[in-house]
Amino acid sequence: METVKNHFFSDMGVMLGRSMRHIFRSMDTIITVCITPIALMLLFVYVLGGAIQTDTENYVNYL
Repeated sequence: METVKNHFFSDMGVMLGRSMRHIFRSMDTIITVCITPIALMLLFVYVLGGAIQTDTENYVNYL
């Protein structure tokens, strides 16, 4: 059972490394990962911010 756990973690490490290399080689993925959270924050604050009622005065303070 111990060797199964060792193989699991080593295999997971290899797959994580391969995935990270693919992500860092793709500039489109990096831009998408960086821009999407900012765009969603702007959407929620400026477009939907007045529709969401929170206990604080400002929706940005709530987030």
